[in-house]
Amino acid sequence: HACAQGIVLCGDPSIDRVLAVSVQSLASLVLSEHARAVSQVGDSDQIHAAKEPDETLAEPLPHEHGQGAPSLEALSTLSLALTSSIYLSTLDSNSPRILPPDTDQDHAHACKVARLRLEIEARDRTIKQMEIREAALGDALAASKQLVTDAERERERLRARVHEMEASLERMREEQQALTHMQQGGSKILPRDVALLAGPGEGIPAPVSAAPHDERAHPLIQVTDAASVPEEDAKDFVNMLRCAREGIVHMRESLCGSLRSLGEELYSSRTHFISEIMQNMDDAPYRPGTVPHARLRITPHYVMLSTNELGFLPKNVLSLCNIAVSSKVGGQSIGQKGLGFKAVFACTETPIIISNNWRFCFRYKTKDAGMGDLVTSQKIDDEIGMMTPHWLQWEDAPEHLQNVLEQDKANHDASPYVTHVFLPIKESLKLNNKFIAQVYGQVDEKVLLNLRSIKHLDLEYEGPLVPNSSQPAPRLVCLSSRMQHACDMDLPLSTVPGASVLESFEFVSPRVRSVSLMVDTHGNWADDESVIDTVSRQQFRVFECDVRVPHALRLETPARRAVDTSTIAIAYPEYADKVKGTYCVYAFLPVVNVGFPVLLQADWIATTSREGIRDHAWNDFLRDHISAFYVWVMLNDSHVRAHLGHYMCHASPEMPLFWRSFVSDIKKLTAKHLPAVLKQGVNSTVRLSQSSIISLVPAPVLLEHANIEVIEGEDQTPDNNDEGTYDVLVEAGLHPLTMDDAMRCFDSPGFTSWISQLQDPPGWWQRLFHMLTEHLQDIAKTIPKSSDTFKARVASLVQNRPIFTQRPNIGNATSGRPPRTTQPVFTLEHLLFTCDDRALQMWRPQFVILEAASPSEHQFLTESSVTAQLTPLLLIRLLASLHLDNPAHPGSCGTLWRDLRFVRDHWEDYLAFRTKEPHLEGYIASLRVPTPSGLVWANDVRVKTLLGLPLDMKDNPGVLADYQTVPTDSTDPGAFLDMLKWEQFFLNIGTWPETRPSSTIKVHRPFSMYDPEAAQIASSILLTLAKLPMGAPLLDQLKQARMVCTLPGGPRLGSAVSVSSLATAKLFDGLVPSVEVPEHCADLAPSLGVALHPDALLAAKVLATLAERHVTSTATYVEWLSRLQLAYDSRSDDLSAYRGVKLLYLQFHD
Repeated sequence: HACAQGIVLCGDPSIDRVLAVSVQSLASLVLSEHARAVSQVGDSDQIHAAKEPDETLAEPLPHEHGQGAPSLEALSTLSLALTSSIYLSTLDSNSPRILPPDTDQDHAHACKVARLRLEIEARDRTIKQMEIREAALGDALAASKQLVTDAERERERLRARVHEMEASLERMREEQQALTHMQQGGSKILPRDVALLAGPGEGIPAPVSAAPHDERAHPLIQVTDAASVPEEDAKDFVNMLRCAREGIVHMRESLCGSLRSLGEELYSSRTHFISEIMQNMDDAPYRPGTVPHARLRITPHYVMLSTNELGFLPKNVLSLCNIAVSSKVGGQSIGQKGLGFKAVFACTETPIIISNNWRFCFRYKTKDAGMGDLVTSQKIDDEIGMMTPHWLQWEDAPEHLQNVLEQDKANHDASPYVTHVFLPIKESLKLNNKFIAQVYGQVDEKVLLNLRSIKHLDLEYEGPLVPNSSQPAPRLVCLSSRMQHACDMDLPLSTVPGASVLESFEFVSPRVRSVSLMVDTHGNWADDESVIDTVSRQQFRVFECDVRVPHALRLETPARRAVDTSTIAIAYPEYADKVKGTYCVYAFLPVVNVGFPVLLQADWIATTSREGIRDHAWNDFLRDHISAFYVWVMLNDSHVRAHLGHYMCHASPEMPLFWRSFVSDIKKLTAKHLPAVLKQGVNSTVRLSQSSIISLVPAPVLLEHANIEVIEGEDQTPDNNDEGTYDVLVEAGLHPLTMDDAMRCFDSPGFTSWISQLQDPPGWWQRLFHMLTEHLQDIAKTIPKSSDTFKARVASLVQNRPIFTQRPNIGNATSGRPPRTTQPVFTLEHLLFTCDDRALQMWRPQFVILEAASPSEHQFLTESSVTAQLTPLLLIRLLASLHLDNPAHPGSCGTLWRDLRFVRDHWEDYLAFRTKEPHLEGYIASLRVPTPSGLVWANDVRVKTLLGLPLDMKDNPGVLADYQTVPTDSTDPGAFLDMLKWEQFFLNIGTWPETRPSSTIKVHRPFSMYDPEAAQIASSILLTLAKLPMGAPLLDQLKQARMVCTLPGGPRLGSAVSVSSLATAKLFDGLVPSVEVPEHCADLAPSLGVALHPDALLAAKVLATLAERHVTSTATYVEWLSRLQLAYDSRSDDLSAYRGVKLLYLQFHD
């Protein structure tokens, strides 16, 4: 029964399953026992139930069919009791019984307890279920209330939607009527159209929404003549677009967010809008036969660009009012994305476009847009204003715009501008001088090189000074070009009809033109620009060609699918000042500056912001062809080849991988084909330019005198190696210009003439030697100066090249500065010297003294080790070596006497060195001296005079030194001095004369003929004689020689007496024979016996003279005898010469 009713007995699913099975088994057992009891007991016996307090159980069980069997109710009760017993046994682990108790009492009690427990549990379960149901009902009630609220809101929204749809339907009907009326040529405007044209803020609200429709299907879109659109039709078209955009409801928030991101994040520069407007102006059509002209005005209040194009078409207006929808065709126009014009909102909030009959503006924000009355009460608080046009009434136009248009109208012939884009500057930027200057700096006149149409740009600037700009405003920019003749280019390497080929790259119709970009900083062209100081020019050689686009690439590039051939161009600036610059990569307008020295132009697929090149197969195709075209131009144009160093592209670490691949391709092709360039000169050498060397020897001079072709450009050295360019050129056989190359010019006979014609030849020589010194210093960093390798490098620079100035030799004096000559270097037969003694002139041809005209030349002579510093000791050593090496023929007689004269004149230097180095003493003895009998060693020669007096030789007169003898009566003091020097020199080296008594009367020169130097030398000779072993006889002969004097007591002047008998006339005139003794002869005269002081000798001389003259004055004798006695006591004088001389004259009387 419990199983049938599905009653939960316990609540535990595992226990309930066990109980259910047990109940089924017990039910089967009870039924089977009931059947057996009926069959055994019969009707006579009755079965009594156990006596329980419960009356139903205490009564006997009813019998079925009168046989005493239990009824089904009793069995059910029994089953319940048994089940309760089993259930209780599961609750009580101590009572494992599963059968009914043995007694009726126990059975009834157990059943009662079980029933009570079951009732309590059932009641608890019912309460819990009621609580759960109550909570569920509460939640359901809250949900119902929310549904009611949502339903109310949805009903209100649906009501508003219905109203919007009704208004939209009404509007569509009115627009349809207006369009039908315009198609029929009528001029009547419906009342609803008047409300639309009036615009917001004029009493009629704008429509809330607009039904979607195809604006490109408008009839005006098909118009191709810009001047044929009436003003009314233009106004209707603008208002139609305005209403359509103001009615946007769906996706409005998403669209505003996209426009906001577009305006804030698309361009990194706020001034990029200048390029975008220039792009739109260049894409516009122009009347044939007119020069496309643009004018750009930049002021702190507005920016305005005007052109003389044909004018706006309706499809152009529609493109400005959309996003990413363009009326331009890819490959035929610069822009085609439909986004560029949105860049103007970086500087303005209300751009205005005026073109023929079109006058409209956009209102990004109404908050003080700088438009005066144009700002209405309507609040456009989202970015839909960027694409929502508003018709502009003339009276609402800004005052600045009206003034400019009135001026243009008055000067229509001079400035026939048709289209104007007027951009009022935002209030937040008006005071930003830096922003205004940046706008001005954004304009690059080189953009005219690559624009398709515009060739003349008039820039007017009214603002602060532009940083780093020397050009005042306004300025005019004009572009002129001419095609080069065929002779301006070399023949290509290989040609096919109409095309040229370099490896696998084909260039269709290659062409070159010379372009002059002229800038007039005063903004006023003259008839002849060449005479205007304010006109500056930039010259470019522009090479162009077409490349055929593969069909597969066209299919892969939808924007270029209609392009069969694409044009690529490279513009090479012609440097006037040799200053290298960097230029942008252009996709008609500047895209990115990666630091290339040339302008690259191609129809690149740029990024949306036009600030980079996309990673696209189309761009890879153009890049590979333009790199090959670069090398083709280098191989075929002599100008580019000559300035390759200027035009070589280099990579930098920060350069994008796209452009690094471009540079790598150029280097590979250059290394492969550069040998062909190097062989184009006949027996010429090609070098990379070095600016310092070119400043010294220009490239044409190098080509003329050294046959060196220079590729001019910036220095290429291993230290200045930019991404391997130097290595590539070196591998191709091209090396940088060095001083060795410059010195090769001296091998040409006409090079020195070129130097002499320079404005400052001395300055040129000074720079030459300065650069040679630096070159040698660089060599010395790796090669020791003492090595033969270093000397060989030096010799290769200067050997047999006329760069040295030789000091004239004796007898070869020239007027003015001597010419530069060639000199062999590092040879033993020809030694080069520098000498600080400017008076020294060389006499031997083996020794050459070089003059240094500047400090740099002197430093070079020192650093190069070509010369040695000539010192007296060094020359003495060299002369002694010459005499020793060839004693029989060391030189001519005159040369030998010059050798001896140099040693004689530098005797003191020799003595100083000999004191430090005693081994040098033998150098002088190694000299050879000419004598009448031939050459004699210096220490074997004999002097032939002393103090100019000839000596009588005893034995061999052939060994007399053959120097000049000066006559006694000669008045030449120089010759006498020279003779004294020779006497002193030979006495110093150890020679002395061996004389014999002479009967010849010799007369000394008067002391007045001695100059101070001669007197000093004569004194030195007498001192030397006094030290010689045989010097005393020579001194006696010198003292006995006579000298012209004044005798005492009469006019007998000019008499000659022995010099030892003389006294100075200054003190004792009239007493003894006297002579004039100058002060510088105060040492010489006493050495010859002349009395200068009142000593014993003088007293003896006076007494002898008195006696000889028979003086009888006793007083005089007494005086001089007394002096003699006093002086003689001192024994200070040698009176031996006066022994036997009469000192007194005595007259006796009878």
